[in-house]
Amino acid sequence: MRGNSKITTLKEFPDKTTLLEMEMKVMEMIARDEPLAAVLDQVARNFEKNIEGALCSILLLDKSGVHVLHGAAPSIPHEYNMAINGLAIGDNRGSCGTAASRKERIVVSDIATDPLWADYKDLALKHGLKACWSTPILRNNGDVLGTFAIYYRCVKSPDEIDIELIDRSANQVKIAIEQHNRAAKLAESEEKYRSLAEGAPDVITRYDSEIRVTYANPSMFRLTGFKEEEVIGKTHSEMGFTKMDVIFWDENIKSVFKTGKPLHTQFDWHWANKTLHFDWQLCPEFDSNGNVKSVLGVSRDITALKKAEEEIKKRERFLAIVTESFPNSYLTVVGSDMKIIYTAGEAFAKSNFIPDEFIGKSVAETLSKFSKEATRRLVEAYQQTLKGEPQIFELDLDGQYFLYKTVPLKTELNQINSLLVVSEDITDKKAAEIALANSELLFTRLTDNAPVGIFQTDLAGNCTYVNSEWMNCAGISYDEAMADGWIRAVHPEDEGRILIEWQRALSEKKEFKSELRFITPQGKITWVAIRAVILYDSNHEPYGYIGMTLDITDQKNINELLEENERRYRTTLERITDGFVALDKNWCYTYMNKRAGEIFDRDPNTMIGKHIWTEFPEGIGQPFHRAYEKAMQTQEYISLEEYYPPYNSWFENHIYPSPEGLSIYFKDVTDRKKNEVKLFEAIESLETAEEQAMLGSWEFDIINDKRKWSKQMFRFFGYKPGPEAPPDEDIIKRIHPEDKVNCEKCFKNKKFTEEPNYFLFRTNPALLPLRYLLCQFDVEYDELGKPIKFRGTLQDITDRVIAEQKTKESEEKYRTLVDQAADAIFLVDLDGNYLEANEGAFALTGYSVEELKRMNGRDLVWEEDLKNMPLQTEKIKTGDVVFIERVLKRKDNSLINVEIHAKLMGSGKANVVIRDVTERFLARKKIRESEEKYRALVNQASDGIFIVNPSLQLEQVNKMACTMLGYSEEELLKLSLPDFVILQEKDPPIRIKELKEDVSILQERTLMRSDGTSFPVEVNATKLKNGNTLSIVRDITKRKNTEKALAESESRLRTILENEPECVKILNRRGELVDMNPAGLAMIQADGLHAVNGIDILNFVDVPYKKAFRELTQNVFKGIAGKLEFEIIGLKGRRLWMETHAVPFRDADGKIVSLLAVTRDITDRKSAEAKIAQYTSQLKELTQHLQHVREEERAALSRELHDELGQQLTAIKMDLSWLNKKINTEELRSKLQETIVLTLDAVSTVRRINSELRPSLLDNLGLFAALEHQINEFSKRYKVSCSFQVAIDEPKFDQHYNIAIFRIFQETLNNIAKHAEASEVKVEIKEEDGNFHLIIEDNGIGFNPNGESKARSFGILGMTERAMMMDGTLTVRSDPGKGTTLHLIVPTISLQ
Repeated sequence: MRGNSKITTLKEFPDKTTLLEMEMKVMEMIARDEPLAAVLDQVARNFEKNIEGALCSILLLDKSGVHVLHGAAPSIPHEYNMAINGLAIGDNRGSCGTAASRKERIVVSDIATDPLWADYKDLALKHGLKACWSTPILRNNGDVLGTFAIYYRCVKSPDEIDIELIDRSANQVKIAIEQHNRAAKLAESEEKYRSLAEGAPDVITRYDSEIRVTYANPSMFRLTGFKEEEVIGKTHSEMGFTKMDVIFWDENIKSVFKTGKPLHTQFDWHWANKTLHFDWQLCPEFDSNGNVKSVLGVSRDITALKKAEEEIKKRERFLAIVTESFPNSYLTVVGSDMKIIYTAGEAFAKSNFIPDEFIGKSVAETLSKFSKEATRRLVEAYQQTLKGEPQIFELDLDGQYFLYKTVPLKTELNQINSLLVVSEDITDKKAAEIALANSELLFTRLTDNAPVGIFQTDLAGNCTYVNSEWMNCAGISYDEAMADGWIRAVHPEDEGRILIEWQRALSEKKEFKSELRFITPQGKITWVAIRAVILYDSNHEPYGYIGMTLDITDQKNINELLEENERRYRTTLERITDGFVALDKNWCYTYMNKRAGEIFDRDPNTMIGKHIWTEFPEGIGQPFHRAYEKAMQTQEYISLEEYYPPYNSWFENHIYPSPEGLSIYFKDVTDRKKNEVKLFEAIESLETAEEQAMLGSWEFDIINDKRKWSKQMFRFFGYKPGPEAPPDEDIIKRIHPEDKVNCEKCFKNKKFTEEPNYFLFRTNPALLPLRYLLCQFDVEYDELGKPIKFRGTLQDITDRVIAEQKTKESEEKYRTLVDQAADAIFLVDLDGNYLEANEGAFALTGYSVEELKRMNGRDLVWEEDLKNMPLQTEKIKTGDVVFIERVLKRKDNSLINVEIHAKLMGSGKANVVIRDVTERFLARKKIRESEEKYRALVNQASDGIFIVNPSLQLEQVNKMACTMLGYSEEELLKLSLPDFVILQEKDPPIRIKELKEDVSILQERTLMRSDGTSFPVEVNATKLKNGNTLSIVRDITKRKNTEKALAESESRLRTILENEPECVKILNRRGELVDMNPAGLAMIQADGLHAVNGIDILNFVDVPYKKAFRELTQNVFKGIAGKLEFEIIGLKGRRLWMETHAVPFRDADGKIVSLLAVTRDITDRKSAEAKIAQYTSQLKELTQHLQHVREEERAALSRELHDELGQQLTAIKMDLSWLNKKINTEELRSKLQETIVLTLDAVSTVRRINSELRPSLLDNLGLFAALEHQINEFSKRYKVSCSFQVAIDEPKFDQHYNIAIFRIFQETLNNIAKHAEASEVKVEIKEEDGNFHLIIEDNGIGFNPNGESKARSFGILGMTERAMMMDGTLTVRSDPGKGTTLHLIVPTISLQ
């Protein structure tokens, strides 16, 4: 069905009061300007409360008008909402897309079959959505605002009530959206102009005729430190400025008031111990009569330009000092003829070289004592540098390593005439790198000998290392495993799951644990358990993962054996003729045999995991249900026979409980029960009719004092139906206390003969649900006229009574709601005459209700407002909902702003609700005035202001922008940014779409005027909330010319500094950073000098070194140069070791004005030893971690074997024993007996494996008992004579040491059994010199410890690692033919 909305009324709704309350709540939210999302959510929830089963969705059309966006859908699955968010509208785009495109209501009763949903039905049906009716939300001009849709989880078409409520709700959504759009547009405009003024870097002030400040932007407060109340409304004198400043400023401002002409001047301002230079523009602002009403001032700080010349001179002096202060470096300048023309650097002072002796010599002469190859390499590098190619290389000069860095030096004509060479002795650094490489080699060797797979990754999950055991399991090489290559070793069926789990662990920086299969290129499959933990550096910063893979293939094989036994058990169950099901303790099916599936008409495979009472809800409360519950609770066997109506069958049940659930055998015994069922069919048919009619029947035999009740009678009074009626006294208790008097006459005194022959009473709500029962009866008399029998009925009329009460309550509630509403509510005829009004109307207008009934709508509307907009009665007659704002005139002639909502009712009259919105109107007026004020500021700004849309098209410009580019405003608005922005070679592209809201970006660009000339500008760009970009553009031509002069003066200095690898910095007397070269900025992790300029350099120095650094700074300003090693922390948290050389920097008069320091990074030197120590520590931690993980896996496998496999095998054994007793055929009994024997063997095997994995004696009785048990079992199993001598009491070992010592003992006995061929083993435990000693000696064949097999080598290595974990030692002494002795020594203190 597709069509337009119709006019409907409230008369179709059963609860009009609640509906109106809901709608009024929404209108109040709109009036309060609450967020649109909250209003839409309320509308949706209101609809869902009124229409059962409805799921409401509100979609909004985006700005382009072609896509729908999520508005509100509180009850629809989130995944579905996100899937349709952003879909384009159009035909065959579901109900909403089509409704928005056609602008008409679309009703789809069955999504599965309707062609409009052909492309989207799978998405909807996946979430259980089967019907969708969508109504477009239209503006008065027909434009689409969005859609209002109702979904159902069943196939359904709307009725008249549905359509009416949809139209009412859609109209409220329309009002909310339009109100939101109006408020947002006004706020956006005000925000735009406010951002322009308040985001300007210049100081902007407005003055009235008394030279008082009426406005100041944030730059004013930032510069002066004043608060707003200290500026606004104050004169310059009242603000505390100097007399000279006040006179200068006030005279200039008065001049503008007098002449009405702009004024441009400059002034120096002394403030907060600083002298600033300002460029000042004053512009008059005129009122409607052409008089100057205020003066706008714009002050620009040009202090930096004035300081540029002084900085040029300072840089020249700076160069001389820097070149002499390079720490540990040789600095030379080599001419194009390969002769040295300049030398400097601290390294010369520390050496035996005299720098001046090198001047004029060729490079070959200075290197004469070194090899010809070194000379050739150096000369070749210098020649390449003179060609414009900087060089960085290392050179070996007779065992000393030097790092060379060269850079070409250019003349003012950009020609290369020499090169700068900085060389540094890096011999110590090289030695540290070699030590580090050796440490890494030790780590690799240890992991390669580990008996488990080991891998390492970076924080992004890229593999950086695997050991040989990992490669053996995975079947791929080291290189193939690097980065993400390890994935190819994962079984295809596990790959997707493992990648998701691995990525989740990486993103959350958590430990990773899982199981997967490796498959080699040859097809071999290995099950492994994986665990990876985070690696931390010395600063506890994560830098990667290290993990292990443990082969669990044997464990998986055990599980397969269990599954095979379970299959045999199930096969037996499938062959029996009884139905059989198994339930877990949560009432979910764990098994159903074929016969049970046939009885239930269900597929047994699909029933696994399903809840019995969800699948068979009709069974709840049945005898079966109670019997199952009882068996589960008591854990006792129960059998019963009961009829099950859904299958029209009788069943014999045998219920066997266990802690894990129920096993139920049942069979059909219907034939035996059919005759009994037929006997009661007639009675049940009658009782069913009575139940459906909510009618009970009764009979009272006075002669025999006996009653007969139908089943419904019992139910009325809360009894279980039985053969006899309950006692009168008990019935009386179940009757409402207020009705007992009348009922006692009938039940207790048997006075049924009194008129009338019916009465109404209620049940006692304290004992039963409250019901209204109507009793009617007839009397049977004997021949003497004496009553002998009464027959009657009892009918439940509760619904009828409650309906009558609700109707009455609804009417009273509706009337109360209208009378007490804060809004004015009127009933109006179609000519605008008021017919009814509430008390809110009196409060709003000042007229009494009686006065209003004699008035017309025109009488209340302000005359001027009525001229602009007549009454909307004609629009109301068409059925449209009217929502307008007006100005009303109260009885006292005062004016108020109101919001009017009017809608036609079914009676031909209109319901009109009027709300006072004067406060909101005044707030909007204030915003409009604010917008006008900021608009004036923008137009008077001395910078060009441009507002650009995302397509780079200009949307708004100010006067200065037009003056700057030489266009009129009309001409300029026809242009886009590429029309006048010149992109230089190094300029970044124009990417305003990448801007973030409320984040300013400062850039320099080149613009082209209308006459073709270009000029440089500084652009401060900010993204506005509407998506446009605000750019404040300043002409920086003068500044650029000054900067050019400054750049030329420091060209040579910067060439050296920017290519110098050391940090060069200048500090003032307060220790604040004044200048720093790029190498230094990189060391402190600063993006540029602007990020740290003026910051106290002490902020970067680590706490232990702050005092020494402060003393060094103080000494330098006393004229004493100094040196210091210290640690810094960069802006991003990086820590570096530094060595600084600090000297005083003097001005032309010899006065110390700053500190000059050259600082080098010595982190490599400092961290080399720490890193070696760290690798040693990591090796130990890795060993401990490997052993810990191995024990965890053993414990987990032990628990699984005991808790899962062991218990299941025991349960199977018990069930097989029971079946053995039930089976009569000898063939099946013999086969079953074989299965029982096999199961008993499996139980014994599991117990033995479990004991080897984790002996319970170790946990329960301690180490010595576990060791003694182990040696005794070893002796029995391998027929070896063993002795066990303990000379000390058992100390209180830590559990980790218990496990380590036990595993060493266990591994030693395993090696003896596999390799020693011994007939005698001796074990001794003693304590000497505070150490614990474990000695194990055998008389076997012995071996050569230096030539042992790989398997035995791994075993000894593992035991050695365990000993190291306890800070102990393990030695093995053996010779071929002389047996073997293992000696473990552990310091006793390690065990405390």
